[in-house]
This record gives sequence, C-alpha cells and structure tokens, in this order.
Amino acid sequence: MGAECPCIPPDPEPQPVTSCWMYGCGNAQSVFTKVETFDNEKKITIYPNPASDLIHLKGNEAIQNELKANGKLTLKIIDVMGKTNMNINLNYDALTKGINIKQLTTGLYFIVISNGINYNQTFKLFKE
Repeated sequence: MGAECPCIPPDPEPQPVTSCWMYGCGNAQSVFTKVETFDNEKKITIYPNPASDLIHLKGNEAIQNELKANGKLTLKIIDVMGKTNMNINLNYDALTKGINIKQLTTGLYFIVISNGINYNQTFKLFKE
C-alpha cells in the first residue's frame, strides 16, 4: 500500500469515495472504496456495555416501525479475530427481549446489525 491520494472515480456515474490507495510497480493502479449509506433516522442502542450475561436492544420509533412492517434485521456478534460467534435474526419481538451472551468469553466483540440492503449499524461490546 502506498500513500492516500485524491481520487476521481472512473465510474461514469458519480460515486461517493472514501479514499484510494496507489499500489503496484511501474503501472500504479487505484482502488476506490464506495461509502456505505444508511438511514440515519433508524437507530438502535445496545446496553449495558460492558455486559456479562444479557444485552438489551432499544430501537427508536423508526426502527420499531420498520421491524413491525418489514420483519427482520440480522445481528452478528463477531470477535476481534473476525469469527462470527452469534448470528441472530431480529424481528420486533426479539428487539424487545434481551440477548443472552453468557456463552461468550471475556473480551471485545463487534456487533453488526444490518438488513442487508441499506441499513447497517456497528457497535463495540465488552463482555465481562
């Protein structure tokens, strides 16, 4: 990898770009990273954090309405090595209940909540 550079996407349609990196020998090439967008109005809060046995999810009204109308979100708990330790389909009922994390070992985890299309939220969780 080389130094960060200002980029103009080669795509004929404008695309959001976070950064590009120059690499290679002689003929340098560019890699463009598109920015993921999601609906900022839909928010979920996870508490307590740190937690030892149970975490709770609280969705604002927009997320609650989305889940009531369209069904599911996916919640993944991923360790620092990238291994998915839990994969849960969330619906409105699951949003109101806690998630048991007793089986996780003490340490840092990442929680990714997504609908696979246009909603993505990531949290850090410390398991006591």
